[in-house]
Amino acid sequence: MPNIAVFGNDVWLTTQEQVGPGTAFLATSYDGGQTFVIRSKPLLSSVVACGLAATSSVTLWAQCDQGMMAGDIVFSRDGGATWTYGRGGIAQFGFGTFDPISTFAAVFINYMGGAQSQDIHLLSTASSKAVTLGRAPGTNITQLTFVDPMQGLALGHGNGTGQYDTLYETSDGAKTWRVSSLAN
Repeated sequence: MPNIAVFGNDVWLTTQEQVGPGTAFLATSYDGGQTFVIRSKPLLSSVVACGLAATSSVTLWAQCDQGMMAGDIVFSRDGGATWTYGRGGIAQFGFGTFDPISTFAAVFINYMGGAQSQDIHLLSTASSKAVTLGRAPGTNITQLTFVDPMQGLALGHGNGTGQYDTLYETSDGAKTWRVSSLAN
């Protein structure tokens, strides 16, 4: 299945060839999807297709599932022409949730982190290391969405406990969480 990202009139589609070595392709359009240029992108390799998010007309983030609950977070500062790993050591991102919040930063929970698997981290493309912001409000957060570095939402799933999905909110950059008033 292809994944898509849009910013203004710019459109990116990524897909993964399912035969042979599994080549990753990125199709880029700068005219609202009327015409595309397709290129092979090895850093976008995944077991299916990398999830894309555009935070500007030139900055893209991708979460690439490598299977066995492991993967990578990569980003591009040139509209997808080249890709690089986050300097925060995010190779081996696995079975977590990830949300780019700006051109230069993303928040994520990495469930491969052992005892730290409930920590919410901030990854900056200019930083040498990911920074821990706070703890997740529940044990099985399936989605994070931040509207700015301070305000965000997290969706927690009951994970077979009989508990229903819960929507949490933060207004202090993930330091503290509360059940969202939007959930009522």
